[in-house]
Amino acid sequence: MSRRYFKPKNSKKNLIKQFISFFLILVLISYFIINYFGNNYLLEFVGENLYVQTVLISLILKDLFSSFQNQSKIEHIKIKILEELKVNMQNEKENKRIERESGF
Repeated sequence: MSRRYFKPKNSKKNLIKQFISFFLILVLISYFIINYFGNNYLLEFVGENLYVQTVLISLILKDLFSSFQNQSKIEHIKIKILEELKVNMQNEKENKRIERESGF
């Protein structure tokens, strides 16, 4: 008699997570290519809006790093990246406020 081999559920979940993260990375790469070569107003909105970029990057980071073993290092990296994005958002808000006040 032959036995059937069943993969554990964890490996299937990791495979699904890796597929989703690969798909999201592929979407972002194609997004940048389309935005570079074409004039799509939706892409311009997403490109100028740092909040949307922050959400997309955090989703990708979550999918990419969820399958690794050492979660403390991953969380530290994610926190650093998200702090940098928050600083960039604050700088952009400050720049917009200065432009409005100066009348440009």
